[in-house]
Amino acid sequence: MLKPLLLTLLDIGLSCFIITPLVVTFWATVWEFIFRYPDWFPLWWTLGVSWALQIAVTLLRDILYEIHVKIRGWHFKIVSRLYIYLYCLVGLTGWRALWFLMEKYFDLRHTAVGLAVCLVPFVVISGSVNNLLALPYSVGVDHDRTSLYKYNTVFNVESTQNLGWYLLDCVFSVCVVGTLVVSVWRGHWSLLRSTSTRVNRPNLPSRR
Repeated sequence: MLKPLLLTLLDIGLSCFIITPLVVTFWATVWEFIFRYPDWFPLWWTLGVSWALQIAVTLLRDILYEIHVKIRGWHFKIVSRLYIYLYCLVGLTGWRALWFLMEKYFDLRHTAVGLAVCLVPFVVISGSVNNLLALPYSVGVDHDRTSLYKYNTVFNVESTQNLGWYLLDCVFSVCVVGTLVVSVWRGHWSLLRSTSTRVNRPNLPSRR
């Protein structure tokens, strides 16, 4: 009884105080690089490329899994880490573009907060509340081959069932759900920023 409790506490501690800061540092580093070279990352172009790549990977995830499952040993470690790293870069650049497009078209603080609040029911209806969770609540591991590719979409349509519905499911999961999640994140960030009493507030998402 004591051992599972200690392992649970250790797991929570690692997630909160080691994994979370490292992940947030990676996010901040990618965004800082984009801030330094804004001409390389036009907002609409970046968002379009990010969505296209994410949809392509989602559509081909079964094929990628079948290819990857044949890779063994250190080859698997290299390929899987490279895949995760590139996919993270694609996702982060897309989130950043979407975030700042919202800054551009919904610049008012109250509008951002209102938009976030109004979109929460749509996140609930679409069954995507779990996507609002970030570290330390959702921690993945790199050595699980299945979880790298066999992730769920909103409707979990299989490619062998109906190709058209499968395509729509992938597009909806990437574009619509991703937009809803980023909208809620940004709105709540704006709310926290507006109610913060600290002198030196975090200003990363506000930079242009």
